[in-house]
Amino acid sequence: MSDSQNTDASPFSGMSPEKVLFLTQMMGQMQGKNAAALKSVLSGAGAAAQGQNLQFSDSEADQVLSALLPNMSPEEKKKVEMMRSLSRILSLRSKK
Repeated sequence: MSDSQNTDASPFSGMSPEKVLFLTQMMGQMQGKNAAALKSVLSGAGAAAQGQNLQFSDSEADQVLSALLPNMSPEEKKKVEMMRSLSRILSLRSKK
């Protein structure tokens, strides 16, 4: 199977190979972690992405969150959805 076929089947289809690699590594770091440790990994991921000059569009961020949500508790899902909504509002304000 070609690389493009592999990428299309992933939850990160349409993203650059650099972004897919970054996200795959981040998700590997998240395996088996509790909520507090996940928060630490996610907050560090933002800085690491900036350090690698990676910027994720709103639709790419939605793809990432959609891949993470199935493994979260209902309480965690609510928090993520609230953060997602706030992020969209802030994004819209910054574009004005």
